[in-house]
Amino acid sequence: MGRMGRLVKFLAVKSVLELGFVAGLAFTFYLTAFPTSFRGSLDVANSTEIEGWAFDMSAPETTLSIQLFINDRFVAQAGANALRPDIVAAGLASNPIHGFVFRTPELPPGHYEVRVYATHISKTWNLGTLQQIGNPASFDVK
Repeated sequence: MGRMGRLVKFLAVKSVLELGFVAGLAFTFYLTAFPTSFRGSLDVANSTEIEGWAFDMSAPETTLSIQLFINDRFVAQAGANALRPDIVAAGLASNPIHGFVFRTPELPPGHYEVRVYATHISKTWNLGTLQQIGNPASFDVK
């Protein structure tokens, strides 16, 4: 094998190692920025209230901060600290204080889509992210 063959082999191995390093960094960042331990549901969305529940399985005694968006616009923020004994009865959580309730703001007639997000501040990266809780819901105002 000549010099050129050794150089090509060296560069190929170097590229594979760099790819593995970058993939490892990306995976670590993803797990710290977007925790897989958040659970919850958006249960009610109508012209008077929006409610559901959310908690962090890795820290079940903490209260998550929930942000409400209607038609992709931020509306309000509240803690998931309302009583929800149904999630304990269903075996989803050991603590019933994980509910959230928002009063729906006054809206003109139309169709509205609601999304709720839990905020997460990564201690490792000092970065804040939003993780959607449950599926979007919609309602109409007549």
